[in-house]
Amino acid sequence: MLEANNRYPKINLKSKNDLAKRISGKALPYNEALKLINIVIENFDKYWHNVNKMSEPEKNKFVRSCKNTPLEKLLNLINKNILAPYDCLIPEFIFGGVSGRSHVGAVVYLLGNQRKRSKLSLDIKRFFEQNSRERIFYFFNKKCQCSIKISNILADLCCVPFGDKGNTGNKTIARGFATSSRLALWCNMDLFMRIYWKTKNILKNKDARIAIFVDDIGITASRVDK
Repeated sequence: MLEANNRYPKINLKSKNDLAKRISGKALPYNEALKLINIVIENFDKYWHNVNKMSEPEKNKFVRSCKNTPLEKLLNLINKNILAPYDCLIPEFIFGGVSGRSHVGAVVYLLGNQRKRSKLSLDIKRFFEQNSRERIFYFFNKKCQCSIKISNILADLCCVPFGDKGNTGNKTIARGFATSSRLALWCNMDLFMRIYWKTKNILKNKDARIAIFVDDIGITASRVDK
């Protein structure tokens, strides 16, 4: 398990130019990448909308979409080129939002090595919405060593106002954006690690396993006293 100082991605972006270089390639030259970034920043609110049929306002869950827009293209590139390369840092007990892992892998992992197991299931309420824009900024700036300027830009690209579109309240991670699963995971990493070590400590010698898949937490152990 990685030490806390080495747990987070060293993304180290300082400017829009750095971001453009990181997301550019044969299919998207640097100049076009920079142009894409500027277009999205200028027209951000035009490029996303609420998906009402999938949202649950009574549970404070709001699904967003930016499909077939420049914003979708940019977020896909950020997810692929900025966030995904650091999946190797994510602990083995986390399965959601990570390349090559799935809910099936989480189930298998919880089986453990010893039999006669008990299971506890937990659910994190408003998993995406409880991650504020300030937390996204803090992640990029303090954890990933990005400049204040680019951390603000990235936070603005990945977050929208809580509630219906048009609200002017606090911004949170946008449920439905390509970057959201990984960002929510990273913003909760310290919490997940505390749960992991607490579980291992309380259930010592019980072959304790914890598996996290997006907002679902499963804990199993062998021969636990009721």
